[in-house]
Amino acid sequence: MEHYCKGRNEEEELTKDTIPLKELPEQFSWLEVTGTTRVKSAVGPLCKLLREEGAVVVGGSGPNTHKVVTLAEIVKRRNKHVHQVTNIGEKTVREFWDPKTEELDPLVVTRLVPTVHILLDLRRDKKQEGLMDVIWGEESRRGGAGGGRRKRDRKRDQLKDGVVKDVMKINLS
Repeated sequence: MEHYCKGRNEEEELTKDTIPLKELPEQFSWLEVTGTTRVKSAVGPLCKLLREEGAVVVGGSGPNTHKVVTLAEIVKRRNKHVHQVTNIGEKTVREFWDPKTEELDPLVVTRLVPTVHILLDLRRDKKQEGLMDVIWGEESRRGGAGGGRRKRDRKRDQLKDGVVKDVMKINLS
């Protein structure tokens, strides 16, 4: 590459109109996470937008995808009953390289950069299925197999066994 100098870059822009999520709510806000976005300073306004609008789409690409996921998780922790729909995609970035000598042809390097869009919605739409709904099916909506109930049932059984033993001691003496 020492015979070329870097020219211009062409990127697909992430805009509110090009969000790749299906069946978006009629009223929603949109936040594009960039390299200059700070997670700590974006959480408060994002929570406020979610409460006001009812739905927010957070999107980012390339090295900023981890910030998108982090923001979504923090907002879900701060606001209860938030439904999440995640879409993972890619955008095309074309780099143009100009030759330093006239004998060489110009180069075009095309890269696919990963993108993440997360819809956080307070009003869950039954038409939209999130990733966890697809993975776990109907069990995740009904509460599953009752994984947390086993411990309570064991404690309750231990208490019943203890009461029965104590009653038997009383009757025997």
